[in-house]
Amino acid sequence: APPRPNAGAGPLCLSPCKKAEEGAVLQIPGHKIVDIHVVHMVHRAVGVIGNAEVRRGGAVFTADRITYRHDTDEVTGKGNARISRAGASFSGPSMRFRITSREGSMDEAEWEYAPRNVRGCAKNIRFLSGNRTTFEDVSFTTCKRDDDSWFISMNDLEIDEYDLTASGTGAVLH
Repeated sequence: APPRPNAGAGPLCLSPCKKAEEGAVLQIPGHKIVDIHVVHMVHRAVGVIGNAEVRRGGAVFTADRITYRHDTDEVTGKGNARISRAGASFSGPSMRFRITSREGSMDEAEWEYAPRNVRGCAKNIRFLSGNRTTFEDVSFTTCKRDDDSWFISMNDLEIDEYDLTASGTGAVLH
């Protein structure tokens, strides 16, 4: 039997036995997905295109094209991908994120921690177990956007939001 829709607890529930028509608006109870066209819906996966947005558990995922896999609870996004959660935002050409475990990755990304007034860019970002984020080949600053009066570049950086700590290697002040 297909899974029953829920009100936001647990994974998104999709019914693979219902055929979605091209251009149909997809509605999943307890979740918001807006301005989309269903591209495919097969084997507990749904693909959407055009200003797609998925919200759950305080996180927002947007991209030009999103695929959600029910069996892995994973969102993948291509084109103008963005993850927003807990006052932080990450933008890049693509993303992968497992919603329940809060693990994923984004390459060639810009990022911002608004509550700490810190922003930067990184070659690679990894989201680990929800509270930890690692950055590879990263730079960051507290300067306002379009003002890079100073910045720090590092080989790697790890931010632990639970312990409120950050550590890294290879720091150079520019």
